[in-house]
Amino acid sequence: MLIRFSVENFLSFKDEVEFSMVAGRTRKHRDHIITTGKRNDIRLLKTGVIYGANASGKSNLIKAMDFAQRLVVRGISLNQSIPVDPYRLDRAIEKKPSKFEFEIKYKTKLYIYGFEVDSKQVHSEWLYEIRPAGKKMLFERKTDMEGRTRVDLGNISFTTEHNREFLDFTAKGTLLNQLFLAKTMQNNIPYFADIYEWFGEKLRLIFPNPSPRSAGVETAYMTE
Repeated sequence: MLIRFSVENFLSFKDEVEFSMVAGRTRKHRDHIITTGKRNDIRLLKTGVIYGANASGKSNLIKAMDFAQRLVVRGISLNQSIPVDPYRLDRAIEKKPSKFEFEIKYKTKLYIYGFEVDSKQVHSEWLYEIRPAGKKMLFERKTDMEGRTRVDLGNISFTTEHNREFLDFTAKGTLLNQLFLAKTMQNNIPYFADIYEWFGEKLRLIFPNPSPRSAGVETAYMTE
């Protein structure tokens, strides 16, 4: 399930904006809230609605999710530019990387996954598991000004030393324009498969076909 999504420097979004499915403190409409009933468990809405005037960015929020999903699932070929579309009304902002971050709940676990990209490379990428005691780093990836990429791995339970070495090798072999998450799946490495599976099989973005009845109305749907 999607908990939160945030995007910065993409299409009409200059500053960071966030879409959240976390329920408020109201006690009304309990049938609209998903919870296990456990203490300190996160309470999520079954349905969320984005509304506003035309050209206010509603569809662009869905387009941001769609871009991030396609980059994870489909990836990028060698020497291909990343088709990111940054905010273009501020030259200083336009030259900075665009940022995308998802907070999700999948198979009883909570994760934060995100990345920063421009048309040439992935500047950073991160994956954390959220636990009661705090965030557990699964991996962090940084690319410096010279194009050198470093991936720091968290406390992962490897069955053999060969598996650790292969993951290190995969990290070093990840292309500048390629997400490390996508590269691990390409190399059949299972440690982060749940995150990739959520993007590939659970997140569904539906853009309606334009019709005379919907002229002038921005609408998009997200399902899981």
